[in-house]
Order: sequence, then structure tokens, then C-alpha cells
Amino acid sequence: LDLLEKILKLGYNVEELFTKKTHSLISGKSCDESLPYIERGLQLLPNSSVIIDDKLDCAQRYLNDGENVKAVAIADSILDKRENAKLIKAHALCNIADTEQNLDKRIEQLEQAQSTLSSYSGPEKEVIATRINDAFVLAAKLYYGEGETDKSYTVLAGLAKKGVEKAADAIANLRL
Repeated sequence: LDLLEKILKLGYNVEELFTKKTHSLISGKSCDESLPYIERGLQLLPNSSVIIDDKLDCAQRYLNDGENVKAVAIADSILDKRENAKLIKAHALCNIADTEQNLDKRIEQLEQAQSTLSSYSGPEKEVIATRINDAFVLAAKLYYGEGETDKSYTVLAGLAKKGVEKAADAIANLRL
């Protein structure tokens, strides 16, 4: 790889060979082991679709393994290059929000997830959007249970304005 990098830096057309070598070096390795090679490859070939796809794969594997902070960081670095990175980031942010005990921070994570998902156009969007909305409703109910009625109604009113039926139902139930 070092030799190919030197040849590439001299201006010779060995991009395909460098990409194949990088891809073969990471094959079968963990993401923690693969990322240095991926980053090195992207420094030299920032638009290499194979290397970008390898990085997206790492983000997905981190998400699958429950390493949500890593998944967010990796997906965030390629948001402008791969549409599915938005879905991975939003999903990981939801996972982080689910475990957050501080409700204000939970709401922030959910807002980030919602913002990221807003520019995603894939078919899985509705599944994650529903999950985000359900998490907002749950957080609002928890706010209410802690006596934070203003925060609870603010969250629910925002969702109701967007047409989230569960939010309107929750408002009605909490007022009874």
C-alpha cells in the first residue's frame, strides 16, 4: 500500500489498484482495525465509491453492534456522500436518546435525529420517523410525570402541529 500511495502521489493512474488493495486489506477486519486504512484511502481518493462504501459499512456495523456514538461519528463524516449515512445517523441518535436519563438531552438527541432524517428520502424513513415521534411522546409523558408540564405540553404541541396523532391523544390523556 505504501508503494502504491507513493506512485499515486507522483501522478500515475493507479487509483483502481490502490482502491482494490485498500479494500482487500480491510476485508474480514473489525471496523476499529479497518478505519485507519479507510481514512488513509479517503485522504488520497476522497471520492472513491468503494472506500466510501467501506466506511458506510463500518457505520452500519457499529450501529448493529450498539456502538452508537461511533456510528454517528462515522455516518456524519460521509453524510454528503451517501444518503444511507443519514438513516444510520438518525437511527443511532434514537438509540442514544433511548438510554439518555436526562430528558433535556434526550429531546436534543431526538431533535438531531429528526433533523438528520428530514433530508433522507429512502423507504425506511417512515419507520425511523415513527420511532422518533414515539420517543418524543414518551419523553413528554416523562416530563409530565416529573411535574414539568410546560415542557411536556411544548413537546406534544410541536408534534401535534406536525400531525402526529399520538401527540394529540397524549395531550388529551394528560389533561384528564
